[in-house]
Amino acid sequence: MNNSYDNYPSIFNLPNEILFIIIKKLNIADVIHSLVDVNERFVQLVFDPLYIQNLNITLMTIKSFYHRTFSIHKQVLSNICENILPNIHDQVKQLVIEQHSIKRILTHNYSQLYSLSLVNFKEKILCKYLMDHSILRELLTQQITHLNIDIQSDEVPVLLSKISLYMFILILTLCQRLIKLNFCQVFSYRNSFISIYKLPKICPTYSTLMELKINVETFNDCLCLLNRHFDCLSKLTINVREIKYERKQINNEIKFPKLKYFSLTSFSYTFHFDDYIIPLLHRMINLEELILFLSVIGNDSTLIDGIELHNQVSVHMSHLNKFVFSINTGIRIVNNEIDVPSNEDIQNSFTGREYGQVGSCVHFEPNTPEDTTIDYDQAKGVVKSHIYSLPYQFESFLHLNNSFQGGMFVNVQRLTMTDSFSFEHEFFKIISDSFPFLKNLKISNMEPQKKKQHPSTLISFPHLNLLNLIDAHDDYAEQFLVDANTHLPCLLDLCIEYESLEIVTNNYTNDATRPYCSKLKGLHMDEPYVRRKHFDEYFPLLFISATSYPNLSVIVRDEHTHLPDDTTKIVLEIRKNLKHKVLEESSSIDRIVEEAYHGINMKSNDLIVNLLYILTLKNTLQKHRRKTRPPVPRTIEQLPSPLPDVYCKTLQGD
Repeated sequence: MNNSYDNYPSIFNLPNEILFIIIKKLNIADVIHSLVDVNERFVQLVFDPLYIQNLNITLMTIKSFYHRTFSIHKQVLSNICENILPNIHDQVKQLVIEQHSIKRILTHNYSQLYSLSLVNFKEKILCKYLMDHSILRELLTQQITHLNIDIQSDEVPVLLSKISLYMFILILTLCQRLIKLNFCQVFSYRNSFISIYKLPKICPTYSTLMELKINVETFNDCLCLLNRHFDCLSKLTINVREIKYERKQINNEIKFPKLKYFSLTSFSYTFHFDDYIIPLLHRMINLEELILFLSVIGNDSTLIDGIELHNQVSVHMSHLNKFVFSINTGIRIVNNEIDVPSNEDIQNSFTGREYGQVGSCVHFEPNTPEDTTIDYDQAKGVVKSHIYSLPYQFESFLHLNNSFQGGMFVNVQRLTMTDSFSFEHEFFKIISDSFPFLKNLKISNMEPQKKKQHPSTLISFPHLNLLNLIDAHDDYAEQFLVDANTHLPCLLDLCIEYESLEIVTNNYTNDATRPYCSKLKGLHMDEPYVRRKHFDEYFPLLFISATSYPNLSVIVRDEHTHLPDDTTKIVLEIRKNLKHKVLEESSSIDRIVEEAYHGINMKSNDLIVNLLYILTLKNTLQKHRRKTRPPVPRTIEQLPSPLPDVYCKTLQGD
C-alpha cells in the first residue's frame, strides 16, 4: 500500500519564496519555536538574516478590549532563550520585548541592535529597568537610535504619573544616539497621556532626536515640548488630550525652521482653534506635511471650510505640499441668527485650492437636552460640520450624524455617532457598509427609534469588539444585542447603563440577547451594581467588569467584585431617589441634579467622587424621565393632544 502524500498539496511542495512570505505573516516567536526542528530547509528559512533581524518576542492576546496580554508561552520563551538566541543575537537589528521576558532576553550582546520596543510595561517596573539594568542602559546609551515605549494601565484614557515624566526625561538624557522616539503612541487603544509642563530644558548636546510621537495632557504641554531646544526635531506627531484655556501663557511665537512634518490630534472639542492652534501653526515656517485631527466649537461664528483653511493655514506655509485633515466644527447659536451653509457651499469652498478630494457634511440641531458632546447652555441650537481629506486616512471618525451620506472608510476602527434625531435600522446598514473594519463603536442618542419593526436585512459589523451604549436609548441596545437585527461575531466588550441592560435582557432571561451576552468578556456599567439572579449564567465568560463614562473613559475593576460597600450603597440609594424625583416633579433635570450635588457636597467628598460625573447623572435622569413622558416637542405642531398633565404644571408642581 502506498502511503506517500506526494500526490497531495503540501506546504513542502511550495517554493521558498512563497514559504518565506507565509512565515513573515506569522508571529516570529511561534515560527522559531515550531519550525526550527522540522527539517534543514525550514531551518535555513527561519534563520534567514532578512527574517531574524526583526525579532518580536511578544504575542498580543485579547482577553477583552481593554485587557490584553503580550507574553508568549513560558516553554516557547525558554526554547528561544536557550536554543535560538545564542545563535542569532549578533544578527538582530530590531527587538520587541515585554516586561515578563526582558530579563531573559537581554542577556546577550546584540551588537547590531538599533531599534528597541519595550511593550506593556508598568510604570514602576520600566523605570526600575531604565535606572538599574546595566545591559539595557548600555544599549540605550551606545546603540539605540529608534525607541518605542508602551506603558500599561487599568484606566482608559489615563494621565500617567510623574514616574513617566521622569522616564521621558531619563530617556532623552540617556540615549545619546536617539533619532526616533515613540512614547506611549504604540497602541491607539491605550490613550495614555503625560504632563510635561515642568519638563526641564534639555541640553542641546543630547538633542539628536529627529522624530517624536507622544501623547500629552494639555496644549501647554505641547508648547513646552516644542520650546525645549530639540535642535534636530523635524517630525512631530502629538496627541493632546484637551485643548482648553490655559491660565499661564507660554511663548507661542518662536519659529521652528527645522520642523518639516507636524501631526496634531485632539479628540475633545476645543474653543481655541484661532487663539492657540493657528498661532502655533504659523511658527512652522518650513513645514512640508501637516496632519490635523480636531473638533472645534465656537459661538455665533463661521464653520471651518476650505476658505478658512486656506487663509488661516495654507498661505502661511509656502513649503507645504501635503495637508491631510479631519475637522469637526460645532457652532452654537447664542445671540445671532446665522445662515446655515449647505454641503454644496462647503464643497465649493475647496474648489481650486489644491486640497484634493474632500468629503463634508453639514447638520443643524435645535437645542435639546440629549446632546452630550457639546455643552449647549442657553444656545438656541448648533450647526455642525465635518470636513475631511479623501481617501480617509485616520483610524477614528467622530461625531457622525444623520447627515452622513456614506462612502468607504477602510482605515476607520473607531466611530462615534451623535445626534438628537434617531438613528434608524436602515442608517446602520449605511454605517456597516461604509466602515467595514470597525472595531469600536459609541452611540450617543437618546431619541427612540421610530421604526420598531426592523426589516429582514441583517446588519453586520464583522470586526466590532467594543460597543458603547452608555449614552443611548434602550432601542439601540435592542438594535445591536438582538442577534436577529445585527450580526456581531467578534463582540468582546459592552458599555451600557445598568437599567438598560436589565430591560433589554428582561432581567437576564431574554433568549434573543443571550447569544451575544454569553460571549462578552468585558461589561462596563455606568454605576456600581449588584449581580442579580441569572446574571452569572447569562455572562459566563465575563472577564472584566468596569465603570464606564460618556467621555469614553473606562476604569477597570477587579474581576467579580461588585458587592457594594457602604459608600456604594448610599450612592445607589441617592440615584434611586433622584430617579423617583424626576418622575414626580416638573423641575428641570439641571436644577434637580445641581441641588442634589450641593446637598451631597455638604456631607461627604467620597459621595461626590462615587456619584459619577454630573453630565452622566443628568443624562441618566433625562433618559429615565423620557420613559414616562413624551419627547420634548420641537414645534407647535408636535405638541401632543390632549396635553399631558405634566405639561400643565408649574415649576412648583401646582
